[in-house]
Amino acid sequence: MSDASLANRRARHHRADSNQEAPDQKVTKSQTADFAEDFLYAGLSALLLLVANFFASYWLLSIVAFAPFLYRVTRVHPGRSFRLGLMLGLAFFGVNFANNLIILQFSAIGQVLIGSSAFAVFGWVTGTVQKRLGFSPIITALLWVALELALIGLGFQHYILLDVSSAPQPYFGGIAALFGTVMISFAIVFLNSLFLVAIEEAITL
Repeated sequence: MSDASLANRRARHHRADSNQEAPDQKVTKSQTADFAEDFLYAGLSALLLLVANFFASYWLLSIVAFAPFLYRVTRVHPGRSFRLGLMLGLAFFGVNFANNLIILQFSAIGQVLIGSSAFAVFGWVTGTVQKRLGFSPIITALLWVALELALIGLGFQHYILLDVSSAPQPYFGGIAALFGTVMISFAIVFLNSLFLVAIEEAITL
């Protein structure tokens, strides 16, 4: 066999190998891009929630903080909705309990993991319900209230999404006094959901 024939055969084998590797590389790149986008949306919601909690003058951010997370949850399959919730929970609770992680290590780590798991379940359930029934602000808010009640039962503070003591009393403080602290979270998630619906309708006009 001539050198030219051997070279041709090697070139064909190289092209065949390249064609086989290409789909795997595309899948890997797609998964990486999806992970990065999920992290961006979850991280943005976590950042807005943290700013609303740490800086009293920015408490109004709480009524739009969940919107990026909910926007993403309604556009991916439930498995990724679970991952989105886990990302959001780890970022939010990780920063919230950062000081306690040094002093009360095991207790704080447990709270971070439990809180993050609740966010993950919320993401998964919201994504599943949305796929079957469509997106509903009331159902979304009620789902969060159910999870928050479970968290309170496990020892979490009553103000999970927003520390009402740092917000102006005529607003959420009045709601808490009349209906209980869980209604604060209901109002926050409901308003975030309405904001998302309004944005989507404005885009489609």
